[in-house]
Amino acid sequence: MLVPLPSEDSSLLGRVLPGPPEPGRSLAELAQPNACAETLSPAQTVPMSNSFENAEDLTASVNAGAALGAYGFRADASRATHFVYKVATDQQMVQRDTAAYVECCKTKGCGWGYVAELIHGNGEYASAEETRGSVQVDFAIASGGGSVGLKAISRRKVGGWVAALVKVNPGQQAKELGALGVPSSQVNVATAPEQYKQLFEKYRVNVCAEATSKEWKFCDAAGPVRENEFVRRYREETGSDELDGAERHRSPGLFYGGLAVTGVSLGLAAVFVVATPVCADSGRNCDPSYILAGGAALPAALGLVWALLSKPRNGEPTDHSLTESDGRFYADQYNRALLRRIIRDAQRGRGGASLLRAQVARRATRPRAPEPVHFDFRAGPAAAALIGTF
Repeated sequence: MLVPLPSEDSSLLGRVLPGPPEPGRSLAELAQPNACAETLSPAQTVPMSNSFENAEDLTASVNAGAALGAYGFRADASRATHFVYKVATDQQMVQRDTAAYVECCKTKGCGWGYVAELIHGNGEYASAEETRGSVQVDFAIASGGGSVGLKAISRRKVGGWVAALVKVNPGQQAKELGALGVPSSQVNVATAPEQYKQLFEKYRVNVCAEATSKEWKFCDAAGPVRENEFVRRYREETGSDELDGAERHRSPGLFYGGLAVTGVSLGLAAVFVVATPVCADSGRNCDPSYILAGGAALPAALGLVWALLSKPRNGEPTDHSLTESDGRFYADQYNRALLRRIIRDAQRGRGGASLLRAQVARRATRPRAPEPVHFDFRAGPAAAALIGTF
């Protein structure tokens, strides 16, 4: 695991840990003198030319604030989605256990484990948040079949003994630790607290596709989700407008074609009504303009019915502007943002009902994207009306 405050002091080597590392506490705070240190092998320093670079996802970690605090980034905990480290190493110092050490520990006790290796090098630690759209990024990581851009919030140059390897004593329960000293299970939604999982599973969106079909659709716990609806959810959850171009009328040809026929026909009807009667000087009591206007009204009505009966503007769940690979990528980004907010809401002491309240508040304060033109036709025994949004 990484050392939060690297230095040239190697006294951490050989010290024991009474228990597994704790998020927010460095090895230097936890390590204690080793009663059996004299039975370890002499420390050896060997060259180690290597480089390590990674971004630790803080999305599902309930200890993100504590973990970042140990590295000097506690103020960024409300925004940071990742902890990034880039380290180039030049040497390592190793102190191995021996048979005598094992026997000594049986009588004197050596805690959970001891610091068996120190790694020397220099590099950079940074807190970062995911960015989308055209924002310039400082780091990029692979995710969901694509890449996620990260924008640095805070950076810190480091040098010295930058990392340590802890060897767990026989009989102790070993845990695989990440660079921050957090067990892998703590950043996995499958092992997150039950209340987080229930909310996440209720609102998450996946891509559903039959193995024998080329068709695919977005799905949530309630069933298929139309692409327009997913775009709206994505915009609300992530704050990004990068998918707004995919929210569109799914049958524009039929809809706008019908409206065009209706408009042209009504225009002709108006012209015929105000036109001079063609037989006014013949002495006959006739006015063909009204007959022509009535005839023009018929295609106007047909065009209106054509537009109103066309496929709904949101289309079917299998109607897409996005490709399936793009759909999977953006569903992954949506779910990551969703999980992050659920956990942070819980950390701030808000209950599950706050999920809906937060969505309503965001809708009230965030400017809405222009809605496409939409009409509806209502008819009753004595009247008919055309209503809509423009």
